[in-house]
Amino acid sequence: MSTSIEELEVKPESNGVELPLNIPAITPSLRMRVHDTGDAYISRDIRDKGVWEPAETQFFLDSLQPGLVFVDVGANIGYFSLLASRILGESGQVFAFEPDPVNFELLQTNCAINRCSNVTCCQLALSNENTAGELYLSEFNKGDHTIYKSSEQRESVGIELVRGSDFFSNKLEV
Repeated sequence: MSTSIEELEVKPESNGVELPLNIPAITPSLRMRVHDTGDAYISRDIRDKGVWEPAETQFFLDSLQPGLVFVDVGANIGYFSLLASRILGESGQVFAFEPDPVNFELLQTNCAINRCSNVTCCQLALSNENTAGELYLSEFNKGDHTIYKSSEQRESVGIELVRGSDFFSNKLEV
């Protein structure tokens, strides 16, 4: 399942808390809706500081240029997808893959809030095969869901996995 910005709308009843990001290099500034509870890492840091992993964020910003294609695998709530959207501009493309339904809703909402027309949101997991699978959910770290079963007892949700080469075969111009 993929959606473009034209198909998105901001849902006022969506999960989360909306706030501005604190990244001086990005203008106009971005806003994000983050998890209001249940995420002790990404959403908490963005709520507290307005930025996630400042050194990695700066490296990321320095690595991109307008017109590139960026693939965000495990996009979570869209932090790096939003940054890439701004840096790449209208001549660039962002493909944001997030299989978790709750994170995916926030990803879509964040792209809509920021009018990221160059982002395609995909509620899929990239894999080496096209198949159905399970996403094992972390209770306290919404960025630590996995597609493999671990020794931890985790709840899971059914997801769709897609082979990257199949997904991109007709989407990118070379």
